[in-house]
Amino acid sequence: MKVQLAINNAAVTATSSTYTPLPTTLYTIPTNTVTIPKGQKNATFIVKVKASAFNFALTYALGIQITSASSGIISGNYGTGVFILSAKNQWDGVYQVVSGQVTRYTAVGVVENPSTLNGPLAGNPNITLVTTGANTVEVTNMKWFGGASAVAGIDNTRATINPATNAVTMASLVNLTLANRVGLPNTYDPATKTFTMNFDWNQTTAPRQMNLVLKYIGPR
Repeated sequence: MKVQLAINNAAVTATSSTYTPLPTTLYTIPTNTVTIPKGQKNATFIVKVKASAFNFALTYALGIQITSASSGIISGNYGTGVFILSAKNQWDGVYQVVSGQVTRYTAVGVVENPSTLNGPLAGNPNITLVTTGANTVEVTNMKWFGGASAVAGIDNTRATINPATNAVTMASLVNLTLANRVGLPNTYDPATKTFTMNFDWNQTTAPRQMNLVLKYIGPR
């Protein structure tokens, strides 16, 4: 059976206003016709995307509709589908906390004591790095010592990697005081897929200092 397909991006906007219809400059379709072999129920429709040109801040989607078939009746409910296309940069993924240390202060130079949240971070729950730009990832699921309590007040922590030098710049969209610690490494090792991060925040009030060594273990 031969099936004719067409792009229907009206279905994208009808599905969600958060989706951006994939621009025609970012994909090609070799053929709009697919053949379902006798005795089978599916076929492959090829869409070649130019992921390197994606705007990583957008969630792209493509609406695809069956317009005709050589036999059978096209379903009114299932004749159109919306497919999400989410590009990931090379640092996106799940990372093991190999080592690290977090130190909380009640004032500048005064370490919080007693504290159940200060201490080493090795063995904490995995951290996920989520693509937010061509060279930027959001650092999610950071925990204090013990791995039970989430680190608060620095939501949307971002790591931006310089592809030429592998230097890493830390920042937070919520807490603008978050920054690299001066004199300490913030780097990415592409050979081992390992990040070394040293950053702090609230430097002039109740400082927080974080060291993380993260090793890639797989895609998210």
